[in-house]
Amino acid sequence: MVREEVLLSFKEAVQVSGFKPQKLHRAIKDGSLKAQKLGWVWIITERDLIAYLDSEKNLELNTQR
Repeated sequence: MVREEVLLSFKEAVQVSGFKPQKLHRAIKDGSLKAQKLGWVWIITERDLIAYLDSEKNLELNTQR
C-alpha cells in the first residue's frame, strides 16, 4: 500500500510546530528544514517537519546536559 505524502503550508507548519514563523523561516533558509516554494507559498511535507522537530528536540536535550 502506498502512503500519500501529507503537505503542509508554511502557516500550518507554524501552527503544528508551535514555533514562531521567524524560526521556521531561518530553518528553511539555512537548510535544516526542507521546503519548496510553489508560487508565493512555502510547502513542507509532514515527514520533513517531523524530522526537523525531532532534530530540534535532540539539540535541546544535548544542550541541557
